Amino acid sequence: MVRSWGRLHTAPRRWRCELARPLKDVCTENQHLHKFASELRALRAKSGNPPYRVMASKSGVSITALSQAASGRVLPTWRTTAAYVRLARASETKWRAEWEALCRKLRAPIKHDQDEDGVSLPLDPVQRRIASWPAVWERWARTELITPPHRAETEQELTLAMRSLKEYRSLSLRDLENIALYSHSAFGAALNGKRTVTPRLLIAFLKGCNVHTFGEQQAWLDLLSRAIPGQKEKAEREMRVQHRAFR
Repeated sequence: MVRSWGRLHTAPRRWRCELARPLKDVCTENQHLHKFASELRALRAKSGNPPYRVMASKSGVSITALSQAASGRVLPTWRTTAAYVRLARASETKWRAEWEALCRKLRAPIKHDQDEDGVSLPLDPVQRRIASWPAVWERWARTELITPPHRAETEQELTLAMRSLKEYRSLSLRDLENIALYSHSAFGAALNGKRTVTPRLLIAFLKGCNVHTFGEQQAWLDLLSRAIPGQKEKAEREMRVQHRAFR
């Protein structure tokens, strides 16, 4: 059992009454959650094991959320994870990548429809694209180059590629709204095919998904030009704007 009172002599006086309580064991039911929770505890220990109430007051994250994150029973949100990371002054970029990787590992596997004999049925084009996402995510993680996952001849194929990127980053529509310049409803309508994807919306989406290099953005704008020919001229104009911004 991990006990926090071993560091009492290094802790500020005002923390000592709370540090005397032992931490509960990390849940071992899921090895991925167990490992991540142990790493969060190590970050907290590195910072002198401050009590959760102190962490909560500094981060704005609830005591319950902070405690559950270290239990190994639930997947913490990025906001909760970031509270531990910032407390220890660790690299947010590194920890964000680790948190996203954990989200992908815990995501339910894509199930194929089967007949009564257990034989997999042929997938329709959309299902085939979605079934290919894990392989695309592995490539993105390995190369750190977020280029389109596949070619797109239709707007539906373009939005499927965008949805794959959103899932890879484990972002909600609200997360995108907070980062980018469009509302969550605008992004939602575009991803569901109820609003045309424009070059500016696509660039805002890419920046919200942490795709910032000119080469990556150009590849996505090329995809947009092929998928929606009516947006080709605007896409080319946006490419020139982005090129000037990167010079």
